[in-house]
Amino acid sequence: NLRSIETDNGEPEWQTATEVIQGFPGGWQALISPAANGNISGVTLPWSRVQAVVCGMQKGELIILAGRPSMGKSAIAMQVAMHAAEKQNCGVAYVSLEMTAPALVRREVAQTARVDATRMKLGYLGPNERERLVGARTLIEQIPFRLEARQKRGRTVNAILASLRYLAARMPVGLVIIDHF
Repeated sequence: NLRSIETDNGEPEWQTATEVIQGFPGGWQALISPAANGNISGVTLPWSRVQAVVCGMQKGELIILAGRPSMGKSAIAMQVAMHAAEKQNCGVAYVSLEMTAPALVRREVAQTARVDATRMKLGYLGPNERERLVGARTLIEQIPFRLEARQKRGRTVNAILASLRYLAARMPVGLVIIDHF
């Protein structure tokens, strides 16, 4: 929970393994086999083969998607965000440190509508494509997805945390994506 992030040096919370196991919801079996019997916990991924290996993104996990420039990391991050918001109704906070908000929305609307983004930018769209774009816009506007592009504002960790706390006070946030460090 983003509201629980402390900025001061509060009391340490050291625990023994026994205390962690006893305090885990569902106990020992849930801790060691969270996906047993088809009980997938956390935020699922849009790709079934990857989901089968990763078993969902769990609360408190830090997952880093790495690769060389122009390999599609931002596109993958956006697909994960949209899947979580649309399919699981998971509140998503997407912070972009490199792309503008209009560029992100344009990219996602094109992807959701399955319309060629270059043809869209150039205005070479047929009536069927335009209709699909309107449907994609409607879908994207209805899901719990918020984005913030921070090209001009502070890029510090504290500034991003403050912004996330502000959002978390206004809507439940289950997934935070920061693109890119």
